[in-house]
Amino acid sequence: MIFLIRKSDTNIRKADILALPYYPYNWPGGHERIANWKPYFEKRGLCFDVYWASNDKELLKFHESKNPIKRYYFYFIVLFRRLRIISRVNNYNTIWIQRNFIPFYPFKDAFFEKLLSIIHPKVIMDYYDADYVSNYNLTINSVKNASKVTVSTSFLKNYYLSLNSNSYLLNMTIDYSNYTIKKNYVTNDKIKIGWMGSRGNMIYLKKIENELKFIEDIFPNVSFHFLCRDGLIMDLKRVKMYTWKDPGFNYSDWLTDLDIGIAPYFGDTDTLKAKSSMKSLEFMACGIPLITSEHGIFEGMIDKTHFILANNINDWKIQLKNIIPNNSLRKKIGLSGYNFFKNYHTYESNLDKLIKILIQ
Repeated sequence: MIFLIRKSDTNIRKADILALPYYPYNWPGGHERIANWKPYFEKRGLCFDVYWASNDKELLKFHESKNPIKRYYFYFIVLFRRLRIISRVNNYNTIWIQRNFIPFYPFKDAFFEKLLSIIHPKVIMDYYDADYVSNYNLTINSVKNASKVTVSTSFLKNYYLSLNSNSYLLNMTIDYSNYTIKKNYVTNDKIKIGWMGSRGNMIYLKKIENELKFIEDIFPNVSFHFLCRDGLIMDLKRVKMYTWKDPGFNYSDWLTDLDIGIAPYFGDTDTLKAKSSMKSLEFMACGIPLITSEHGIFEGMIDKTHFILANNINDWKIQLKNIIPNNSLRKKIGLSGYNFFKNYHTYESNLDKLIKILIQ
């Protein structure tokens, strides 16, 4: 296979950044980690071009299909769109790639990532999960060949430093303007406990089902409110299940209406150690007091200040029993978590660091 690489005219100023999200347009992951930086860079007078390989409708219609022809059609359009970009990379000073160059494609090695590193001096890879667990050669060789690597957790930074000394921690960020901070922490009536997550994270919620039943029995004012795209079945008396497709469902209103947010995780795998818990950030962005396991926190978070730690299954019963009747504790944890989020996990608070990584 031969690629024609167009050389840039040295008399023409290159654009600053070519950003390549892994996840589809209109799908979580690519926007928060990559594309949402665009307006912040442009306010600083820096070009930040985003090229999507797919969109949400294509992913659901073709990639999620059981029909192999539809799945390979999806692979083809993703491959085609990315191959078109190769001839343009030298028009940019920096190429910032999320996970790998050809999203979702069943490659097992870093062929395109190596090619880009040969033809361009500044290819930067980004990861917020332990991708090497599921695709070792592709991830490890991409890291080795990159000029720099950005990651979202200290665990990933330490893991990749042995492979690439230019590995940097870039905190996970979300746009807090999409969220409404909780106003009232004082309630002697109903207490709503919320969880949201994917099908894969359901297993952790199910592990504390008996502890939640215990809480339900001793606190008749407590109800549970769980959101999952695929639906969820829990053996609880006062539980309401939500999906994104529910008529009139408003995510921001649903979040703000909660009194306590829970994010359980159990295990000691690299996948969990490298995890960037978006649900933890979203609870904190709304000032909702967070109870989570050690894999649901970020660097700098302090137990009983920014969140409440529940590492083993029995802890969940103890910590929930303690915080439910305590209005002042819920307010303290909620507001402290919100301030931590504002200081360390917004685009504004991380912009200077990212500009330095990508531009210098």
